[in-house]
Amino acid sequence: MNRFLALIIFLLVCLLFACGNPTPTPPPLGLEPTFAVGPTFVLTPAPDPGRLVFFTKGCSGCHTIEGTSIATIGPDLTHIATVAVTRKAPLSAEEYIRESIEEPGVFVVEGYEPLMPLLYTCSK
Repeated sequence: MNRFLALIIFLLVCLLFACGNPTPTPPPLGLEPTFAVGPTFVLTPAPDPGRLVFFTKGCSGCHTIEGTSIATIGPDLTHIATVAVTRKAPLSAEEYIRESIEEPGVFVVEGYEPLMPLLYTCSK
């Protein structure tokens, strides 16, 4: 009987640890979901400020980055660092991306409408 009782206690302890609530992995990009009043996101420190800007400035509402967002209104930005250099010669990738943000209507990717709002004003 003692062995049976010991086995039951052992199984209950194992079950207790197996059903414990593990610490959830925080979502990427410094956004932590909360459901206090309704679905909302609280900004937490993010290791990559560019990813944080992508969400806080609304880019994710129109553009896709694989594994991050799935919008299709604007061009896919998953491989923008390599694709950008091919979009508008003789601009470098950095120059093209900067122009696309500062003056979105100057060059519109084929197959897309010129819908990107003016989000950035450069003070030169």
